[in-house]
Amino acid sequence: MAVVVCACGVGCARLVSGTSDADDLATYLTTVADPALDPATDETPEIRLVEHAEPVETPDDGPEPDHAIEGDHENDQEAVIPVSDALSLEEVVAQARLRHPRVIAAKRLIDQAESQVRLAASRQNPEFVLDLDTPVHDDQDATELSTRLTFPIGQTPAIRLRVRAARAEVARADASYQQTLRSVIDDALSAAIDLSFLEARAELDRQAYQLALRRHALLAPGRNSGDAAENLVDHVNAANAVRQAAQDRFTSRRRLSLARNRLAEAIGMDPQTELEEVQTLSVESLLGECSASLPPLRDVIDAAIGASEELLAADWATRRGWIEHQQARLSPLSMEMGPRYQDRLGRNDDTVGVRFQSDLPIHDDGRAGVAATSINAQLLEDQSRLKRHQIIHALARDYRELESIAAQLEHDRVDSIVAELERVLRAQDTQDVLTGQQVLRIEQAILDHRRDQLDLEYRCAVLRSKLRLDATGGEAY
Repeated sequence: MAVVVCACGVGCARLVSGTSDADDLATYLTTVADPALDPATDETPEIRLVEHAEPVETPDDGPEPDHAIEGDHENDQEAVIPVSDALSLEEVVAQARLRHPRVIAAKRLIDQAESQVRLAASRQNPEFVLDLDTPVHDDQDATELSTRLTFPIGQTPAIRLRVRAARAEVARADASYQQTLRSVIDDALSAAIDLSFLEARAELDRQAYQLALRRHALLAPGRNSGDAAENLVDHVNAANAVRQAAQDRFTSRRRLSLARNRLAEAIGMDPQTELEEVQTLSVESLLGECSASLPPLRDVIDAAIGASEELLAADWATRRGWIEHQQARLSPLSMEMGPRYQDRLGRNDDTVGVRFQSDLPIHDDGRAGVAATSINAQLLEDQSRLKRHQIIHALARDYRELESIAAQLEHDRVDSIVAELERVLRAQDTQDVLTGQQVLRIEQAILDHRRDQLDLEYRCAVLRSKLRLDATGGEAY
């Protein structure tokens, strides 16, 4: 297998020195693709098959032997699916940033919040009233015309508070946009890692299917000496193994197809115009050996807390809550004042005056609103603290799991059972002693170990991607 290098050393050194930022922390998860697990290359590793003194013809992807179970693995030659250039991790993230509908909608919410700032800064319009009174039964009384113009007064403090609240909402909308962007990137990375894993898993399942076919051929009736009943049972068991391997293979193909659809959705591909391109999606190999050298947990947590969009949105929501509390406390009475003019048509007794209008806080003095906004602001503070608590503990769990997986993979690399088994199979004395079935059992053990290792590498890639995203807020991509 190709050696996968983790660039953790640079990031760790900077973190320990105290000069790191989010970009420095991201370097500890940079890996080199492993072509040995990429089915798109011509270097796909095959399980070594050993030739014996009495070679046994083994079926390939062509016609099945006469003793094969009908329908289990007919027409085994897979249809060749055209594969486009494999997407890199950076390309996957760039596509999701630019094209995903959730990101576009979140940007629109920022525009909406900014429009509310202009609305909050607007003043109430003055009011103009024109009254015309004409007597109905008294011909001696004159028709009266009165006008008044009133202006709201005392608006400035309320306007300032409204503008502050609206600006806090803009900041919250921006933090929400960053949170949405991070969620979209997370989904895209997860889909890309799943696709990379399933491409490798499909290749291992294909190799397992070939092993099952070879074993089935070796255990054909009449081919082996010994008890006929036991040979028949072994043949039936081998046939069942072929059936199970075929099912696993079809399951892998199905999961691989669904993974491509998931990645297409995650990067915002148009289902109407780009539907035919979905099944050509491929990604660079994102799995490999997991470095056991990680930055200190405290540095990871500090970087993640500083880059958390969820915490930023919660903090701005809390600020808005306290601004609304100030609005409730300082909310002035609704007051209006302006000149008034009254003209009795045909007479010289016109009058000029001033009109003043104000609410009387008899039934609602505002104390209930002050109490409600205070409780709401405190609740928002509690939610922000809870979110911080959850983020820290989730990071710690992921970090410890990644640390454990990295240690296990490092142990397997140093004390490799696969390497020992492959060395045994290559030895000349082994080829002279082992039967075909015994060789197949060893090759099956190698394949099982590779499957287990692939599962660990997949989980390592998921955790590594998540921690890197948490620590940088997506800026690493």
